[in-house]
Amino acid sequence: MDEAILNNELNNYISDHFSPRLDDRTYISKKYELIKAVVGDSVFQSGSYGRFTAIYPVHDLDVIYVCKDPLLQVHPLTFMQELKRKLEVAKIKGVKNIDVQTHSVTIEFDDAVNDFGIDIVPAHELNETNEFGQPLYLVPEILTMNHSKRAERYVNAATKPIGWVRTDPRGYMSIASKLNEMNANFRHTVKLVKAWRHAAKEIYKSGFKLKSFHLELIITEYFINHPDATTSEAVVESLGELGTSLTVPSISDRADSLSFVDQYVAELTVTERQLIYNLQSKAHVAAGNILAADNTDALHTAIEGLTNIKPGIVSTSASSTPIPPQQPWAG
Repeated sequence: MDEAILNNELNNYISDHFSPRLDDRTYISKKYELIKAVVGDSVFQSGSYGRFTAIYPVHDLDVIYVCKDPLLQVHPLTFMQELKRKLEVAKIKGVKNIDVQTHSVTIEFDDAVNDFGIDIVPAHELNETNEFGQPLYLVPEILTMNHSKRAERYVNAATKPIGWVRTDPRGYMSIASKLNEMNANFRHTVKLVKAWRHAAKEIYKSGFKLKSFHLELIITEYFINHPDATTSEAVVESLGELGTSLTVPSISDRADSLSFVDQYVAELTVTERQLIYNLQSKAHVAAGNILAADNTDALHTAIEGLTNIKPGIVSTSASSTPIPPQQPWAG
């Protein structure tokens, strides 16, 4: 199959199967506008949905609520309680529950096709900017965690208070946008690799520790270095790079060069690391089948081979440094 045709077919498949549906995007936009009507324009969407790299189905949306008041860091719960009262008075359509925590307010809706909720997280705007002239923020550390981990962190907050970390969400959004303007294969690649991760997460649950944002940043770096890459090339190479990125943190946080976005890999157990490596190795081979597809049917079969993961027994006899898998389709 011609490379351009293959790439177009692959991107169309990704858009049709893994991108958030139009109805869902419309629903989320309407709910976000209702939130803005209550709290004003001092909010913005964050996370993968804000970067347009989320996959279907979208279960949650992070909304950052910007506040320059330094007292926010001292009395965040008071701030959150007042926000909850505003939201309750507004009587937003479809709201099932509003849950206030010390550092966020979660709004659950009962009129969504898929389970959906919005987390509003406060942020203190700093007098520092990124290379795009956008402000950096201090946010509660829970914003760096996925939604299931946040509940666990709140439970432990009594013995270990939730801290604040520097972050640059607007910078990450700007980079994703610029890369996609240069090459629309960027977001398609991210979505396909995230679809693979999601499938693995569905099978292995909390045992599969690989973080979605880690994958996205590996792909980001690949497109920075290879701005003309096709989607299939980028999927193969990014999954291959993952095989060498499971032990030593190497991706510095944009807002804090002394912190690493992938710090978690240094804390993986042997079993956890080996599970990621085993699934990555299989995914790398499956991605090669996508690259080698010579017709539409073969392409679709190869994509399904990547994203349909079967449960299996995982060996724990791994070396401390994963070895990238061979590429049987190369040469």
